[in-house]
Amino acid sequence: MLFRSVNTDEVKERFVKYFSFDLGWESRHPNKFGYIGPSKDINNAFLSLFGDSFTGGNEEIEKSWAYLLEKKIGRPVLNFGEGGYGTDQAYLRFEKRYIGKIKTPYVCLGIMSENIARVINRYRGFYLRRTLLEYTKPMFYRGKNGDTVLLPNPLKTPDDITLLSDVDFLKKIGEKDFWYNHYEKHGLNKKVHFPYSYFLIKALPYYVERYYNTRIKNRSDYYMLYNNTYALSLMEHIILKFVNRAKENNTFPIILFLPNWKDLTDYQNHEKTVYHDFYLQIKSENDATFDAMDYFVPYLKKEIGRAHV
Repeated sequence: MLFRSVNTDEVKERFVKYFSFDLGWESRHPNKFGYIGPSKDINNAFLSLFGDSFTGGNEEIEKSWAYLLEKKIGRPVLNFGEGGYGTDQAYLRFEKRYIGKIKTPYVCLGIMSENIARVINRYRGFYLRRTLLEYTKPMFYRGKNGDTVLLPNPLKTPDDITLLSDVDFLKKIGEKDFWYNHYEKHGLNKKVHFPYSYFLIKALPYYVERYYNTRIKNRSDYYMLYNNTYALSLMEHIILKFVNRAKENNTFPIILFLPNWKDLTDYQNHEKTVYHDFYLQIKSENDATFDAMDYFVPYLKKEIGRAHV
């Protein structure tokens, strides 16, 4: 299989340490609620944040944007950002760690543009073949009848990691995984053997297209998903579940889109990000939706101006 090997002591040790059946993986923090950092006065907390590492911010807590915001408003900010999470996992963590346990006036779901690639992925190794996050996760899936169901984590305990070396198991859990099927078209889920030229020729169109997109057009694999009706509808479904659940618990929901460096480059080149239209769609359904790109635009425009001088 063209996946990173899970049969190493390093991978197994990390897998056991962070494994979570409900979420896929979850870091441990020195407080009983699971937010980043030491215990805080949750009764006085102003805001709770959920998302991936862009929400989590700098590994040095004092340099993270959540900490700086906390200092500015003078009330605790509870940061539940988790590295590598999709928007689906961020929502599930909101359900697990917030609902019925914590109540803040505001709750925010952070969405980095690449998160759309993670919500249609059940095993991280299908999506990123050389990833350091060798985990499976729950995944929302929309059937032909339009109903959306939550597929559970295919691994029930850390000991099940050995299943990730089983070709038949990977094929089974890959049936509803977008990235498994994406690579399957090019024969990239197969075990390479003689004649090797057969596998190379079959995969060549993929590598040519990938080279063109990444090296010439500077576009990542996930860009295509912003033209994919299924992926967009699933992201919208998850975001609105977050909004509605927050309102049901008398908490004001905020959606915050967070650009990565490719988005900043795109704006400099085209004055638009790949996720902009989707952001506007979500904003039309929840007015308290913001794009952090707006913060960077004045600085980017200065750089654009200098480039034209």
